[in-house]
Amino acid sequence: MSVLRLHIKKMKVLESRRTSQNPSSDWMEWEKRIFTRYHEDVCEAMALLQTYLMNTRPSVALGVLALVAMSVSLSSSTAMVNVLKIAKGLLEGCHVCIDIDF
Repeated sequence: MSVLRLHIKKMKVLESRRTSQNPSSDWMEWEKRIFTRYHEDVCEAMALLQTYLMNTRPSVALGVLALVAMSVSLSSSTAMVNVLKIAKGLLEGCHVCIDIDF
């Protein structure tokens, strides 16, 4: 845990150097507000997740990891099927024959 805290402290120092940059003037107000703390918020979220997973049983942590991995692959495959259906519909309008059934 002490090594983890040391890494987190180093990351906070690096992130504070990065956030010293000024946001672009053409950004919206909410983007400017979020920009200053974005990296810090991401690091805090990862630290919270890591702390939660380290305090749970290994089987629960592996189950959460498997659930996330399956949901990402399932959603990306669903999106790909929809893209193929759209492409098939567009190509049918151009009188190009593609024999793909979903």
